[in-house]
Amino acid sequence: IKKAKPDLICVQNKLGESSFQRLGCNVAHVPNGVDLDRFRPITAVHRQALRIRYGLDTARPVVLHVGHLEAARNLKILAPLVETGIQVVIAGSLYMGTNSNLIDELEAAGFYLFKGFQPQIEELYQLADCYVFPPQPGNSLSMPLSVLEAMACNLPVVTMRFSGLESAFIPGRGLILVDKPEQMLRQVQQMIYSPHTVQTRQMVSPYSWQAIAGLLMDHYQALTTDKQKMLRLETGD
Repeated sequence: IKKAKPDLICVQNKLGESSFQRLGCNVAHVPNGVDLDRFRPITAVHRQALRIRYGLDTARPVVLHVGHLEAARNLKILAPLVETGIQVVIAGSLYMGTNSNLIDELEAAGFYLFKGFQPQIEELYQLADCYVFPPQPGNSLSMPLSVLEAMACNLPVVTMRFSGLESAFIPGRGLILVDKPEQMLRQVQQMIYSPHTVQTRQMVSPYSWQAIAGLLMDHYQALTTDKQKMLRLETGD
């Protein structure tokens, strides 16, 4: 990093910010952004129609996770939810390889697996009642994109505690951060079966693609302005 001497390093959390600052780098906090036009809430009637289209029971709640089908995602801890009658849906990408044993275990446990690329992934968010993100910190991004996409659809979200999420959001209004995987199961059931005010779309709206692009543009313009000032000082203009 010191040899490359970048003009600016963009990070997603305070840990990355402090680490690069200790190296003497110029650092800016730039979080993930989300497409609020594509990922949006739908009506209850539309939700039921989507469940029929995807072969799900319209009378039972649906919990969703989107991510790689690998052991590090900690997906098996969700199995007790299936035993309570909740439909656990996993939209799992395969581009990092196929874990046949894990797939067999999840299917045997009663998970609904949608494997590979899903061109209309927003529909799986929209048909769900709750989104879960069980990977331990260190096995995913500090600000997981799928969490933002679920929030954009105004889903309640139960996730492990990630530094990027803590920096961006105050928990509540449908966003639950947990420290242990076993806490996740209880919180998911409370979200589904107990009335809660959910305002996760409102919480994530400042992180639209347009807003993040504007933030990057501001940083770029500040850099070019500083460069121009330095050049004028060096040339005496």
